[in-house]
Amino acid sequence: MAKRSKQTRKKKTEKGFGIGAILVLAVFIISIISSLLLLWQRIPLIIGLQATIGVWVSFVLLLIYFVFLLMSVYLMTLKRRSAIKMSLNTIVAGVVFIIWYDIIGIVIFYGGLDVTRLLEFFINAGISLVIFFYIKNSKRVKEIFVG
Repeated sequence: MAKRSKQTRKKKTEKGFGIGAILVLAVFIISIISSLLLLWQRIPLIIGLQATIGVWVSFVLLLIYFVFLLMSVYLMTLKRRSAIKMSLNTIVAGVVFIIWYDIIGIVIFYGGLDVTRLLEFFINAGISLVIFFYIKNSKRVKEIFVG
């Protein structure tokens, strides 16, 4: 029997990111940027003590989501085993934020729900569900992060 060459063994053990994982990483990076912009908009209200309870709740939920996003991207780029669990937790935190931001906060503070916000919620929740189930069920993701 011939021994496998070092290149063949290296090729089998080193898994690169697949297109699905790259897309998830790109969505997370875009979410980091948009979350940072939303956080930045709320800082003057909070510093100026003009923030209502709704702004505070939005800020806290968004800050938690932002930190989870940063941790997920960091763990994904290092190909750590905990990246899968952290990414799933990040998606849950994101859905909690969009439920607050697009539905609960609007109903409480503005007295009604418009079609635009509802559509925005369903699009965001749909994207989140697709990514959640991709990360949870993908064999490729498990190969990349679990080994």
